[in-house]
Amino acid sequence: MPVKKYPFFYINSFSSVPGYGNPAAVVYGAEDISETDMQKIAKINGLSETAFIINEKTNSYDYKIKFFTPEKPINMCGHASIAAAYAYSEINNMPHKTSLTQKADVGALRIKVERLNEYSRVSLQMDTPDIEKTFQGKHNEFAQALGLKEEEIEKDLPIAVNKKGYLYIPIKTIDSVKRIKTNKELILEMDRKLNLHGWYVFTPQVLLPGKNFHARFFAPSMGVNEDPVTGTANAYFSFYYYRYIDAKPSGRLKNEQGFEIGRNGEIEIEFSDLDTSPSIVISGCVHEYIRGEVNIHNLSKYCSI
Repeated sequence: MPVKKYPFFYINSFSSVPGYGNPAAVVYGAEDISETDMQKIAKINGLSETAFIINEKTNSYDYKIKFFTPEKPINMCGHASIAAAYAYSEINNMPHKTSLTQKADVGALRIKVERLNEYSRVSLQMDTPDIEKTFQGKHNEFAQALGLKEEEIEKDLPIAVNKKGYLYIPIKTIDSVKRIKTNKELILEMDRKLNLHGWYVFTPQVLLPGKNFHARFFAPSMGVNEDPVTGTANAYFSFYYYRYIDAKPSGRLKNEQGFEIGRNGEIEIEFSDLDTSPSIVISGCVHEYIRGEVNIHNLSKYCSI
């Protein structure tokens, strides 16, 4: 019996430049791949996330999607969602401008895809977890975990965590952000103690004109030491911005990320009605890097989990 192969994409999100942005792997037609094998594929890929498109169309959505980091499944991933929507529109030969709805664990989310010549643009509706609490008196611990001095953290803004365990840390200068050398063991210890899943550090000092914030994101507990351009963390930053920086429930941000690891990227975030009926949409460029097929036969030869 011939071994089944699955369409496979390697796509960079949040950049129109080859080799920049955040890479994601996308496996299409994964409805008969077990979650155990999905985890093995993600571990072998070694990217921050691998998305699996499941062909299940209803009146409410076009397809289902699952996300895996090298270590575990997650319920939502921004850049992999954007990559998957592009891959879905390509493999189904859809119009150059098309609207889709994906069904992830967080719900049905709307997506718009515009396929251009050299790259494409995709916008994605996000889920909307608010800030849960702030941390007092732990600045020194957080600074040590980042390899910084306590005074490099901006004291006029709080360190806060949202309802999904994303930690937001304001840093005074871009020089400090560039110099971050994380202490992985200390971050993992604090993740366990405080129930954190990722560290988003940011500064209003930027490298590119027209951008609002420069950021980095670290999630070693998810198997991601540093993520190049993080769709979820930037999207959820809308609530931090609204709660502590500019008390307008609607607005737009343009952030930059990934420069310290040579994966320069740009992401746009549009948020509205955060005080009543919150909506967050992220947008960015997409560039296809590799297209092929993946053979999942004998995965255990290459990965044991």
